[in-house]
Amino acid sequence: MPAAQPQATVPSAATLDPYAVPAKITPAYVQRVLNALETVNGESLRLILSQHAFPAGAAVLLRAINTPDEFQRQTGLWGQEIAQGLKNYKANPGVVHDQLARELSANPQCIFTQVNRDFSAVAVTSPPPHITFIELRSKDPSQDPEHVNPTPWVFAFVGFSSTGGQPADPCAST
Repeated sequence: MPAAQPQATVPSAATLDPYAVPAKITPAYVQRVLNALETVNGESLRLILSQHAFPAGAAVLLRAINTPDEFQRQTGLWGQEIAQGLKNYKANPGVVHDQLARELSANPQCIFTQVNRDFSAVAVTSPPPHITFIELRSKDPSQDPEHVNPTPWVFAFVGFSSTGGQPADPCAST
């Protein structure tokens, strides 16, 4: 009787690419994506702090992890921070930590989540971790020509509604 031949296994896309959109978007997947996006965000922060300006390299990084609208919002916020002297940032900052609190909705084009946002690795004095809502959208590859964002996602919204509560679910209509 011939010996059984070993069966070849073909790795799935998820094992090859930890950021490939899975059939079911899980909290662990969302947390992995948030961590990767904040790592890129942290690189932009370190560039801004090292030059006390908004250098082109920081723009490349921020454009790669934000929708065009959110990129404009972020560059405006950085303009304000630079004008105020970047006083509350650690000399060697880490990254903002977004701890997933609730996944509110998710589909292959949109993730809407609630996180506890912690700035303690970035700011000299920071508020305690606080609730923030984050909308992620599918990345337009043209926004990341240098491939600095390892995920297929970008920040489309980070914040609150104008009333301070939960914004309307932007993924409900997609």
